Amino acid sequence: MKIVFISHLAHSQGGAQGVLVDLIKGIKQYYPKYQIYIIFPKKGDLIDVCSPYINGYQIIKQPWWIIPGKKIKWHIAIGRLFRIAKYAIKTLKYLREIQPDFVITNTLASPTAALAAYWGKFKHIWFIHEIPTLSTDCTFLYPEKYICKYMENFSIKMLSVSEAISTYYSPYLTDKTKLERVHYAIEIPNIPSTQNHIYTLIMVGSFNENKGQKEAVYASDIIKHKYQIPFQLLLVGANKDKYTYEIKELIKQRELTQQIKIIDFTSSILNYYQQADVLITCSASEGLPRVIIEAQKLGIPVIATSIQPNKELIESGYNGLLYQRGNYNELAQHIIELNDKEKRKKMGEHAVNRIKDLYTMKGFITEFTKTIHKYE
Repeated sequence: MKIVFISHLAHSQGGAQGVLVDLIKGIKQYYPKYQIYIIFPKKGDLIDVCSPYINGYQIIKQPWWIIPGKKIKWHIAIGRLFRIAKYAIKTLKYLREIQPDFVITNTLASPTAALAAYWGKFKHIWFIHEIPTLSTDCTFLYPEKYICKYMENFSIKMLSVSEAISTYYSPYLTDKTKLERVHYAIEIPNIPSTQNHIYTLIMVGSFNENKGQKEAVYASDIIKHKYQIPFQLLLVGANKDKYTYEIKELIKQRELTQQIKIIDFTSSILNYYQQADVLITCSASEGLPRVIIEAQKLGIPVIATSIQPNKELIESGYNGLLYQRGNYNELAQHIIELNDKEKRKKMGEHAVNRIKDLYTMKGFITEFTKTIHKYE
């Protein structure tokens, strides 16, 4: 069996990349004779992370049909079609060299490999991690109904990582059986928690408008000035971009430099989970947040936005708390509520008990291989 995976990014930071890494690890563990190849869009640390588990790779740009912002510029949309076709030809050349049994695009951000697979008559599968139109900071270049029709016609199967994604895209499809839910793997070692002298919150993820780090800062401002309890917030995953700069300036303006620490992206995230009493996520849109599952497996209670994917993981008041995005007071109140150690402990235990047998490597690989074996 030969499989070529397509990565839309070259760095290892992000949920979709984490799923890709876990998938190739699991395939090599349970099916060591499978040959795995990856197309990366450019050089980056994801190549080093994946290299121990793959037979080869190629660097070929994979132009996106997702763009930043919400305003579509038609001259860009038309020009992008030519770029997609150009790099689909380059991708096809590599596919013909490898002759894979399956081509798997690990995101719906780019249609390039799907087009190449269609031209070369290779079986293509789409992994769907996102709903761009629900995000605050990106959208499709083309009408969503045509995107979905393309996805359906240019693949034998579409795999979604959550019920929310399946529910969202299913109405656009003629053959709804093409869309199937899979449960990816989150395997995280047990770690001893650090005995903090101060109530510690953690937020993990790329800094951007959709992830909503500003919401955490606004809630922190309320906690400091209204409730006046000692706490610290660790914002992990900073970039060198405009949004990160805005967060730093906002922290200074609100006089929160003693309470909030900004930490660059790190692969040693366990060090920060070890310090955390509570994880918070403020996303406007997600596929299925890996950080929530990671925290739950470690017994760390989670406060998250009340978007549908989060509701699949959190029963508010039982194994976590949900709040309405944009309601900073509600977020602050939940943070204050979990300042109670006994409540945190009970909620963390509920989280572990509910999820301990889910999102395992064996389960992920079983679901994935069961799907592809149908089409051998």
